[in-house]
Amino acid sequence: MKFLKKKRTITTIVIVVLILLFIICGKRKPAATVEVSEIKIESINESVSIDGTLEPFVDVEISSDITGKCTKIYVAEGAKVNVGSPLMKINDISQKARLNEAETALNAAKSNYDYISYKFDNQKKLFEEKLISLSEYTLSELE
Repeated sequence: MKFLKKKRTITTIVIVVLILLFIICGKRKPAATVEVSEIKIESINESVSIDGTLEPFVDVEISSDITGKCTKIYVAEGAKVNVGSPLMKINDISQKARLNEAETALNAAKSNYDYISYKFDNQKKLFEEKLISLSEYTLSELE
């Protein structure tokens, strides 16, 4: 039994010594390399080159109320503009033609209104004098 106890203590001592050696001689961090140079005045230039795209802070969509061919551009690309200032001139021949048609239709409607109103006034006078029937007067009133 004494022999086994002696063997066990020797084994424990050997294991403890091996662990201590492993800890001491194990992983050591490599020493940092240092570069030494003399002091001198120089400029430091540092540049970074990156591939990418530039995006604006605010996206602005420009659209016209009318469609047409652009005949003149008043503003250069990238220039600042004020609110309300013209950016371009659009060929307005078709717009002018539509305006003329609308004015002609308005004049025709005014003329028609004047005629109908004159006719109604006459029919009203005739109805008051009992020269036309109620149905004729009602018909002119509806017109």
